[in-house]
Amino acid sequence: MTRLWVPPSWESECCGDDITVGATVSWPLLPLAQWWDLTRLRLTLGEKMLQLNGIETHHASDEEGRRVVRGPVTSIVRVAATEVRSGQSWNIVPTSATFSARSMLDPLTGSTNHEDAMIELHALKRYGDSGVEAQHRFMGCVVTVQDGHVE
Repeated sequence: MTRLWVPPSWESECCGDDITVGATVSWPLLPLAQWWDLTRLRLTLGEKMLQLNGIETHHASDEEGRRVVRGPVTSIVRVAATEVRSGQSWNIVPTSATFSARSMLDPLTGSTNHEDAMIELHALKRYGDSGVEAQHRFMGCVVTVQDGHVE
């Protein structure tokens, strides 16, 4: 079994299809240690990050240690987290992540309904007593590939 992080990115927009439980995939896999946003991933997933075998990426070069995982998808878990605004940037609130099992998911928006995903992305609210702007939005998904053959 191979568990990987599938982030919402331009890669999903240009060459990613919806992910479906039961579908057989052949995905490039980047080692966790080489992911450019490891701190953000750690804040989002917490200890669950230790269960990951890598990051799905279409555009890493072979020099970056990319491998390929092949097999049927057995589970998809959508991950969303709360971010608070700090100046011009958004910072993840540790332990704010929510996890929901899905049978199908658009890896770019985290939804099968693009309108719902955009509402979530742009819905600002006040966070706690501080009155700081915050948003709870799609961060990516954890996909399990059964008997994932890694080359």
